[in-house]
Amino acid sequence: KEFIMDTIYDGSNQGSFYKKRDEIYLKNKISSIEGCKGCWAMKICYSGHSGCIGAFYHENKSISKPIKSNCTLTKEVFENVIYKIAKYRKHEKNEEES
Repeated sequence: KEFIMDTIYDGSNQGSFYKKRDEIYLKNKISSIEGCKGCWAMKICYSGHSGCIGAFYHENKSISKPIKSNCTLTKEVFENVIYKIAKYRKHEKNEEES
């Protein structure tokens, strides 16, 4: 019931629907989520959540709490990609200098 915003049968409360949606969104922005605030990958992580809020709720009973295993995996992928880009650029720079 905490996620009910309006009814499809009565359109008179459309303003409250958008207000409630915006409140939920702002409360769950990546910069507002406790587990994401200090994470080095926060700015590049999808939704700051590394996944779907539906999955968060299913796993943690909270749409504000990311799934730890998803965060770990996402950071490992980012580290790998960053390493490979750096390695490629270094190789490319060495070829230009040759």
